[in-house]
Amino acid sequence: NEILEVGGMTVECLHEIGQSGSIYSTYCSTNSKFSYLDKTGIWVCSYTELIQYVREQLYATVTTNERNDTSVSLTVTDTLDDIMFNAALTIKVDIDDSWTEVTATQNGEAVNVYIEDGFAYVDAVPDRGEVVISLVNG
Repeated sequence: NEILEVGGMTVECLHEIGQSGSIYSTYCSTNSKFSYLDKTGIWVCSYTELIQYVREQLYATVTTNERNDTSVSLTVTDTLDDIMFNAALTIKVDIDDSWTEVTATQNGEAVNVYIEDGFAYVDAVPDRGEVVISLVNG
């Protein structure tokens, strides 16, 4: 729960799920852990997906294209192979404190976005087009 409170990351590697081998996790304990994580909304992924996400995050650049009273547009790019590295990154964007509801698109398609503590958090895939965060009823 502490990791959730600070918005951090934790990595747990599970090996040999079953009942044999020198290092193993029982199915029951592993299933309980995944059930808990699912309820919290924590992203669970393979080791390969994690490495791809972290590399993409390290090489991503966010450029603000335009900012006005009702929208913010930005571009997310990286220098990685777009076929192999194509995960959506969560981008933290400073918005006006009066904005309480927003929508977001990338290249004209709706993407996930939420507001917390004066920031919009939008999911965007690098090199997939302009991201626009718009004030609802603005």
